[in-house]
Amino acid sequence: MILRTQGVVLALTGGVCARLALTDAHLRYVNGWMRWPLLITAVVLVLLAVRVVLLAGRTEDRAPAASWLLLVPVVAVFVISPPALGAYTAERSAVAVAAEQDWEQVDDDGPATRMKVGEFQSRAQWDDTLAGRTVELVGFVTQPEGGEGWVLNRLSMSCCAADTVGYQVRVEGAPAPTTESWVRLTGTWVDPSTGERPRPGMPVVEALDVVGVPEPREPYE
Repeated sequence: MILRTQGVVLALTGGVCARLALTDAHLRYVNGWMRWPLLITAVVLVLLAVRVVLLAGRTEDRAPAASWLLLVPVVAVFVISPPALGAYTAERSAVAVAAEQDWEQVDDDGPATRMKVGEFQSRAQWDDTLAGRTVELVGFVTQPEGGEGWVLNRLSMSCCAADTVGYQVRVEGAPAPTTESWVRLTGTWVDPSTGERPRPGMPVVEALDVVGVPEPREPYE
């Protein structure tokens, strides 16, 4: 690869970083706070590209063949545009027991309390704060390998898609929507009436209402 071509490739890579940062596309792969590091990276790559192009006429040096690998993210974003992680990841990264936390009392305002799926799973497995409460959860659908009902999932990330973990609740009392479709579920926790802590198994929700919704702007919790 000649230096001028290397400069073009660097500029294209910077363009990919800029596109991800200036749209919501980066939320499919990294946490929201990564927007600014992506923008800074884009600026640095474009400046390097300009420098390389300006130097191209003064030297006959060639870049190593491995430099073509910089085109991989360009192709991935502009041609393939991978979606956010979904059912495959949820089924393989789901946590059997959510971390115990010192949750506040469930808010009684409104007919149903909006809650993250991870918070619901934690409460359902560690305490009794969900008893008698109607909750509203948003997630995507998968089908269980065995048993009744279907599964509502939500993935959570700390930094990027590589460290995602999945939270799951089993839904009963409503027909199963299409796999990987996003839904808003309103329902009540089914208390397994066990004294064990954490409660074993996947938490269960008795559905009162299930409505299809678009994929959220931020698909991860």
